[in-house]
Amino acid sequence: MSRHTLLLQLSVEPVSGLHTASRYAGAFANVWVLAEHEEAALVRAAAELSQAGWRITSQEEPARKVTLEDFAIGSEARELLEQCQVDQVVIQLHAWRENH
Repeated sequence: MSRHTLLLQLSVEPVSGLHTASRYAGAFANVWVLAEHEEAALVRAAAELSQAGWRITSQEEPARKVTLEDFAIGSEARELLEQCQVDQVVIQLHAWRENH
């Protein structure tokens, strides 16, 4: 089976007891993962987010297979996809504090 770049859109919360818990109430995460299928992408995303102090609370949208052609040259999304093809996973967080 071949691997594709999949874009996951997730809601996450900080893991209690870690530095993120005292600073943030939650976040939306765009996770770009090089994987064979959605389940593998979710497992990898969960592991990477856990290492960074976050836990997945929900998946906002089904995983989407993305290619360079989906994004304009020079766009942030295209740069993240290109970085994913090198690093195999890229996480972009949009976090908020408790009173957002």
